[in-house]
Amino acid sequence: MKVQDLSKEDYLNYVALCTHVDDRNEKRIEAAKTRKEWIKDRMQKGMKIKVVIDENAPQGFAHCIPIELDVWEVSGQGSLVVPCLTRNYRAVCTQERGSGYGRALMKAIEEEAKKCGKGVAIPAYDHDFWFMNKRFFDRLGYKQVDRFGRKGLFWKNFGDVEVPKLHRPRYKPKTSADKLIVELIWHPMCLTSIIERNNVRKVCAEFKNQVIYEEHDASDIHFLKEYEISRAIFFNGDYKTWGYEAPEEGVRKEIINRLRARK
Repeated sequence: MKVQDLSKEDYLNYVALCTHVDDRNEKRIEAAKTRKEWIKDRMQKGMKIKVVIDENAPQGFAHCIPIELDVWEVSGQGSLVVPCLTRNYRAVCTQERGSGYGRALMKAIEEEAKKCGKGVAIPAYDHDFWFMNKRFFDRLGYKQVDRFGRKGLFWKNFGDVEVPKLHRPRYKPKTSADKLIVELIWHPMCLTSIIERNNVRKVCAEFKNQVIYEEHDASDIHFLKEYEISRAIFFNGDYKTWGYEAPEEGVRKEIINRLRARK
């Protein structure tokens, strides 16, 4: 087993697809194009992505992003943020444990932080789902330094740096008595968020002048600093989530029901 930095040549497609290389579909392939461009741009600005290799193949990866960039969920100075660490999708689905891949990735990130005297900040969750589960980071010795709802911010410090904090969303969605307003906030770091953007765009276009559609790219650092929100969908001011990416049929049904209710 080894961990290496992502390069533009090695494993870029694997990371852009968020490990979905064996179950890719049209939506994921299209969304990966947007994610790939974001990865290449942020790598030029200081982001690193650690890829764990075993049996001559990638087994997972983790983002390692300077907190001063447009980081999902977290702000501060002097830390590296890990907003996403994942194994191969099929291993995730079967909830495999004990491979050591996650620990290897985190060890490589901590070594990166030690070299430059930074902290490592991790937004993690209380849920039982595999994604960024706080129990994993507890076992690695990370301490909670902030909390918002069911999300905690876990941190290790390897230098004299500022304690990071979780974002507190303060975006105020729009409402209208005349037309249905659909607002989407998305971030190109996340493949499912890009798919969600594509789905919502497509469906809203079907309703033409019945729906006012607006979207906000949370990788715009000015937007992110002002509103501290990375992902959301609002239907005339009401927040809606499907738990993964918003499906076309779900968005279409939501719009139809709301338009009928206005008649």
